[in-house]
Amino acid sequence: MITSVRSISLKTTPELAFAAVSDPFTMEKWYSGMSDVKELTNFPLNKGSVFTCKIRLMGTMRFEFASFQPYEGLIHDSVMWLGTGNHTFTFVPEGDSILFTQIMQLKLHGFGWLLWPFMKLILNSGLEKQNRELKVYLEG
Repeated sequence: MITSVRSISLKTTPELAFAAVSDPFTMEKWYSGMSDVKELTNFPLNKGSVFTCKIRLMGTMRFEFASFQPYEGLIHDSVMWLGTGNHTFTFVPEGDSILFTQIMQLKLHGFGWLLWPFMKLILNSGLEKQNRELKVYLEG
């Protein structure tokens, strides 16, 4: 299993950050690596909600909310061509800011194993890009 962890301090509230990250249609607006979001279950979002989207370098992915704790955190379980994974997001208040942390865990299978040497770098780069783009979106 490959694990990547990235955090960033954001001058916002847990409520605003959670709204930006938990809704895939909103996330598609600020994250340039995400497109073509489709809901597969009825929204509003909650534990068990399922959607698909395209993620740059990963292709079409299916996400299911394994945990949905408003303003505290959420977890997506994901399925893609190269493996399965989960993506955890947490929102910890720190005065007038929050510490936003992402943890991505990926279990490769099939041809995904051929990418093993590069996947940690790809995951780290992707999470850092998401953090930068979220900061711009929330802090303007």
